[in-house]
This record gives sequence, structure tokens and C-alpha cells, in this order.
Amino acid sequence: MKIYSGNITDGYYGSNLAEVDADLVTLPLKASRRIARFGKTTAHAVAGATAHLATQKNYDYGTFYFPPNTLPPNFLPDPNQAPQLRKPGQGIFEKGTLSSNLYATADVGIRIERPVGGGRYAAFVEPTYRQSLSGKGIGPKGEPINTLSIQAGVLTYL
Repeated sequence: MKIYSGNITDGYYGSNLAEVDADLVTLPLKASRRIARFGKTTAHAVAGATAHLATQKNYDYGTFYFPPNTLPPNFLPDPNQAPQLRKPGQGIFEKGTLSSNLYATADVGIRIERPVGGGRYAAFVEPTYRQSLSGKGIGPKGEPINTLSIQAGVLTYL
């Protein structure tokens, strides 16, 4: 949140990050081990690391207004700052640097599989927790990204 104009009698105007739109290419490296079997259904512990590369990024900002006498005293406007409602993209395809668009995560999860289609294929669901390894992410300030995701699909065995 950034305050960019105003005063105590008229109120303050500011902007805050409203939406992040990023296109990512991910390269996971995983190892799994079967930990349980329930008939044809199996459970696997999954662990690994993933490299994430931001190809395109956009940051949209919203505006807000604090009426008079409602702003906390430690928030003062920056007179040199103007509202910036869209920060230009700096993804790797937008002439951004590799170091500002690449981050890594450690991943752990459980994959539940069930054979389908004659045993050569298996339907799966896999909740995974990702913890930032590099201490940075892709946001406007490069904050670390820690996520919980659920993947589902069909595996094929060669």
C-alpha cells in the first residue's frame, strides 16, 4: 500500500496491488515412493524441487481513499509519488533479467493413483506444498512464494 497524495483535512489517496498476472514455465524434478495400497488404489509420498521461470508479468494496482482523520499517523504521503495503476511487465520474454524471473521451490506431497484403461494409465490427484528455496519470488517486491496446490490428471507408464 502506498499513499501518494492528501492531507489530514481532505483525506489521503493511495494505491495497492490488486492483481498479479504471470505466465510461468515450471520444471519439476520429483521422486516418489509408494507408502500404502488400498485394493487397486495406491498412495505415494512425493518430494522434489521445481524451477519456476516467469515469462510474462503484469501487476495491476487499485486505488483507495482514506477519509479525513482515519489514516494511521505512521502513514504519510510521498509527495514525489504518483499513482501507478499498471506496472510494465518485466518477464523473461519482456526483456527482464533471468535472475529477477527465476526462483526455486522445495515440494512435498501425497499422490493418490488408481489404474484406468487396462493398467497402462493411472488417474491421480496430488496435493503439494511448495516452499521457496531462494528467498524470492516474482511479485513486484520479489517476495518468497509458498503455495499449496492440487494437481490431477492421468499418468502413463512406459
